Amino acid sequence: MNVVIPRYSPLPSKESRIFVTNQDNQEIARFSVFEGESKKTEENNYLDGFTISGLPRMKKGLVKFKVTFNVDINGMLSVSAVVVEPKAFSDLQGHCNVQTQRERRSDESIEIGRKRIDEMDKADEENRKKSLALQRYKRLIKLYQEKSKTNKKLEEIKEHLQQWWNESYNKTESKELNEQLEYYQSQLNNL
Repeated sequence: MNVVIPRYSPLPSKESRIFVTNQDNQEIARFSVFEGESKKTEENNYLDGFTISGLPRMKKGLVKFKVTFNVDINGMLSVSAVVVEPKAFSDLQGHCNVQTQRERRSDESIEIGRKRIDEMDKADEENRKKSLALQRYKRLIKLYQEKSKTNKKLEEIKEHLQQWWNESYNKTESKELNEQLEYYQSQLNNL
């Protein structure tokens, strides 16, 4: 899912992107148009779509499309796609027009949806940071294992670190995890 024309873009607005086939020997390409900013397709509002058929049977990624999104001053969205590679198939194209229908959802409903998406984005970012902290933890444990072969104190610190991590990872925010990892890194550096 890609946001092509972001919220609050000035009108009129026009954006083009290049997309490619995602399967070998793909003969039909389906273009679906959604309204929304969630990274998950099912959480956005389907507006319209179209297909382009008769594509050349080639390896995935070799057939390329230029997809243009154009919103006019009245909020009318037109989406068109044309084959740009291979050039011999540039006559293959498709399009759709979507009139913005504000009455579909109330402003309150839209704002609730935006807040929910913002909250999910924050949660996704926290999960990403925790994943990075987990990678950092694994590297630190590896360093402790390499150095603790000759140092009993390091072995004790490593065991304490592992116990702390196992107890804390799921219930601690990434910031605190990283602060503790800094502490254990400094312990390693000081010995």
